[in-house]
Amino acid sequence: MYCVPFFVASDFVKYPAEWLIQATIVCVAHLVVDSIKHFIIKGKVVIGPLPYIVDQSSHLAILAVMTFFTLHYWCSVDAAKWIHQVVSILEIEGMDALAWICIIIAIWKPANFTIRQVLARYKPHTEENSIVKAGAMIGTLERIIMVLLLGMGQYGAIALVLTAKSIARYDMLKDRVFAEYYLLGTLLSTLLVLLVFIILG
Repeated sequence: MYCVPFFVASDFVKYPAEWLIQATIVCVAHLVVDSIKHFIIKGKVVIGPLPYIVDQSSHLAILAVMTFFTLHYWCSVDAAKWIHQVVSILEIEGMDALAWICIIIAIWKPANFTIRQVLARYKPHTEENSIVKAGAMIGTLERIIMVLLLGMGQYGAIALVLTAKSIARYDMLKDRVFAEYYLLGTLLSTLLVLLVFIILG
């Protein structure tokens, strides 16, 4: 399972053989991290988001280290020829396009899952499943709009997005428990957008 994305990505790089060697190293490292996590939490009642945060931070650190060594020592991974042709036709910067793709991916499902894991202990028991699903979609669209506004330098318009979201939940915000949960989710969602944009933008 770890290797599937890298095998798919091999069609997008110039040196697929060397890419797969590096990908194998990353996959083994990910497997080790997940195995350690499994044995640590096996049979234990895990409370709070700490195990998830440590696990995901370890995976991100692995990718960061591999990226560092690739860029500074191997320098052998490049986009396939057809990728360069597409970028040339569209007249866009390759790295800018890659950065925006990574930003959108990061603030989509990974952000939703992270917020759900971190806020699981604060979730109101009365919240319906349909509301949760709608809230996840609203949060995704909210983050996409926010990051696009950040990219255009329209920082003040972000307040309008948050205001519109609050108006939609106005009646529910009268419930203190839900209001606190809503505020935590909104702040965490905004924080993730800012972090992703600062790091990748």
